[in-house]
Amino acid sequence: MRPLLRTAARPLRRAVLMRLSSTGALWTKLNELGARPGAINMGQGFPDFAGSAVARDAAKAALDVPALNQYAPINGLAELRDEIRNFYERSYGSTYDDDEVVVTTSGQEALVAALKACFTEERRGVVVMEPFYPFLAPAIAAAGGVMQPARLGHGFVLDEAALDAAADATTACAVLNTPHNPTGRVFSATEIDAFASFCERQNIYAVADEVYEHAVFPGRTHHRLADRLRDRTISLSSAGKLFSLTGWRVGWALAPRDLALKVSNAHTALTYSAPTPLQKGVAEALKAEDGSFDGVPFTFHRNAEMLAAALNARGLDVFPPEGGYFLCANCHEPAMGFVEKLAFDTGVVCTPLSVFYATPPAEDTWVRFTICKSAAHVDRACEALAPDAWLNKS
Repeated sequence: MRPLLRTAARPLRRAVLMRLSSTGALWTKLNELGARPGAINMGQGFPDFAGSAVARDAAKAALDVPALNQYAPINGLAELRDEIRNFYERSYGSTYDDDEVVVTTSGQEALVAALKACFTEERRGVVVMEPFYPFLAPAIAAAGGVMQPARLGHGFVLDEAALDAAADATTACAVLNTPHNPTGRVFSATEIDAFASFCERQNIYAVADEVYEHAVFPGRTHHRLADRLRDRTISLSSAGKLFSLTGWRVGWALAPRDLALKVSNAHTALTYSAPTPLQKGVAEALKAEDGSFDGVPFTFHRNAEMLAAALNARGLDVFPPEGGYFLCANCHEPAMGFVEKLAFDTGVVCTPLSVFYATPPAEDTWVRFTICKSAAHVDRACEALAPDAWLNKS
């Protein structure tokens, strides 16, 4: 007899897959807008600058070391695992043993492996907070799970009642992303405690997606879920985000020994090991990191303030980001129409927030802009957004 989950979840799984298909078509449209001559792409979240010189130089040198051009150990180079452990102890006072660290081929692979580690035959539900990171849905599908959406409250605050309503007997885990993509929220200590209490109450695991942990803006603090819920939490991060090297695809998972072993087993089946010379580069960057991350968080915060001013001048209501790669704003009209009009009028390309929901919200008037670019790129976007520039062009 098949487990109840497989039949009961079919309508939701089918709906999510249909949503993924329509979202894919929308991303194709956005990519076309961003590829037009003169376009200023503020829709996609990747930096346009070189990234950590320490990491790049160390990776170049590693290419001349024969052993570093072969498979790395499944859980990652010992040197990198050590530097990851040192980084978390230095940054947060969080300590991990060597067998509680798994290096993966990107944060995305770490996410899929973490979900697989949480699942049982009877429990494959994943509670996620809407709006959510766009590739979370494919990760859940790839892991063989079922999404159980719980919408954030007004002001994108954590809604504990919505979390409880989303969970049921099939729920295996819940995902917490902070700093949050797409909203820019950095969840407070009170919200982290509420999320931890929810996981304890439901007797489920937690997957903490913390890839933007370095990009926290003044007045906010990154609170690690694992420091409140260590025995149930798999924490994920990404060297690509930490060091502005998104093409490197090196990430990691931190978890209690039993969970880390399950993550490692899933990682072995998925990619076996992450690129060895790039692991060496990341190890050297972590060793040298003094907490400033080459000034990147300062630049992103500055970009957010500049962009917010430009958008406010065009009549948008900006939700001030507290960290991360993105800024959201209410354009007070149908979002996709606004995106297309803005692209053709100014060359600036943004993203409708509806693509970050399993079911589009009733108020589909929100859009997302990236702030993880160079200051020059964002300044160019701000100049194009200026009302007088728009009037002159029209």
